[in-house]
Amino acid sequence: MKDEKLMNKSKVQILKNCDEEDNNISISGKVINECDGRPIPLACIKFTDKNYNPLYHCFTDTQGYFYIKEYFLDTIRIIVSKKGYKIFSSSIYSIKDYELKNLVVQISPRCEIERIITGVVCDCNYNPAENVHVILRNEDNNTIHSTYTNKNGIFVVDDVEHGYYTIIFCSYMYYKYSYNFIFDYGKIMPLGETCIRKKDLKGTLNGIITDKEGNPINEAIVVLFDEVDNWPLQFTRTNEKGVYLFYNLDVGRYFIVSNKSESKEINIIKYPMLFDDYMDYDY
Repeated sequence: MKDEKLMNKSKVQILKNCDEEDNNISISGKVINECDGRPIPLACIKFTDKNYNPLYHCFTDTQGYFYIKEYFLDTIRIIVSKKGYKIFSSSIYSIKDYELKNLVVQISPRCEIERIITGVVCDCNYNPAENVHVILRNEDNNTIHSTYTNKNGIFVVDDVEHGYYTIIFCSYMYYKYSYNFIFDYGKIMPLGETCIRKKDLKGTLNGIITDKEGNPINEAIVVLFDEVDNWPLQFTRTNEKGVYLFYNLDVGRYFIVSNKSESKEINIIKYPMLFDDYMDYDY
């Protein structure tokens, strides 16, 4: 009786089934609304291993019930998702030597109405524009959201009310671009693809060549290589303070190689690359 009371207090109830006729495990249960106990149809039930690696999935029927019979390992997790509700994720359940049956999962509804805006930013050759600052301003010109594009040029802005907006794209590598739009329908507004023009930036790269005691090396040869294909691009020599400088460099990734015949060991100090008009944009 004590164990039964503890089970009733849990959001997820697990009952033991002693039927062990085969190696497959059957799991069945019901998904209900935590607030009023009503069944939730068409909820997605995802079964994973203990590290959240996917195994199987199924959906609840019109009465909120689900059933699956598959081969499972010793432990599983259960994730439940339904639009308009908070995602439920379980702790680790052991299924060794018994089957799970009559699972009861309670999920909480979301009270707020969620709306998002999404889009893709690219250059004029339709290559993804990464790390572009995306700023959303309302009709009073107040910044209400700010985010950055990922490596695929994609951005997402959440918690957006219906209304009139200005969206601004800023980056030191691209010219600033903005336009106005109205978000007046639905919960998701795809803005599609936005092409922005790339700047013809040129940069500089400097550093110091020293020996192992930290003394500067004069007249050391310094070669600049493209990191992508290991191709030499420029070379120069250090001055009496061991200083070198490369300029008129395109945006990219580089590495330095240096050699001095009378020095068996050298240290290379490379400072961060600096571009023209690095901060030549505002918000």
